[in-house]
Amino acid sequence: MLAIYFEDKGNYDRLAKKIAKSIKQFHELGINATMEQREGNELRFLLTDETDQSDDPYYSFLAALLTEDVIETKEHLLLNQFAYNEYNLVEEEQKQVISIAQAMLNEDREDVVSKRLASSRCTALYTAFLYQLKAQDSLFYEPFLTFRMKAYTEIVMDCLELAVDEYWLEQEHQTTLDVIRQTVGQQKTKRRVIYLVHDETFRFYDDAFRELTKDECHFYMAERTGDHTVAGKMEYLILALIEMSPEYIYLFTKQPDHHTILLIQSIYQERLKVYPFERYATTSK
Repeated sequence: MLAIYFEDKGNYDRLAKKIAKSIKQFHELGINATMEQREGNELRFLLTDETDQSDDPYYSFLAALLTEDVIETKEHLLLNQFAYNEYNLVEEEQKQVISIAQAMLNEDREDVVSKRLASSRCTALYTAFLYQLKAQDSLFYEPFLTFRMKAYTEIVMDCLELAVDEYWLEQEHQTTLDVIRQTVGQQKTKRRVIYLVHDETFRFYDDAFRELTKDECHFYMAERTGDHTVAGKMEYLILALIEMSPEYIYLFTKQPDHHTILLIQSIYQERLKVYPFERYATTSK
């Protein structure tokens, strides 16, 4: 026999309904199990033929169901609690950080870290439930959530920390973009148009469609930075454009969603015109 005890009637009613709805799957696994709802918010499970059947699938099934329920009904509360207690975030910041963390944990993102976190938190929670069910044949639900989920809660906290870091990096990035956008909007234009051709690298052309040499580009960079040293290719490109100060930028590319092009677009907005790379051949003639 296995018993689960609840202090909160909401938890009791919710899980009783879920387990009752899923009890048929016990039979599909060859387990003759029944569930009784008893007074005092107790769920009792009985194996009707314990001598002939292994109870491992029985425990595994319940552990998986309890894991899924915690993730569905408790995880967002845990994230809110940690975000409120551990980080000095205002309400809107807290909402955005939790949204990032949930995207990681729900595998809405394709990066390796998110997938590892999502998998690890499920494994940690399932293992904790399974160990308790097998070791004690009883589970005191609310105390278990408070005291027996250390590995799971640590993973959730790690995820929240990553989400906070990502949020502040994004805020810094957005602040930098706003400053650049303001600078571009206030400066006087020096050229009517600059053509950019993107084919693995970016090449500059003036309004007569003459390619600008590296020395010419370095000249603009020297005016902006005082020397020829910049952090990287993307910074070089953006700073060169800012110093050339064109009224319009016509860009030819096979990759309109390239991250550098999206950055230029966010700065110059309607002043940037993006065309298919094939148009470059006809325009340059």
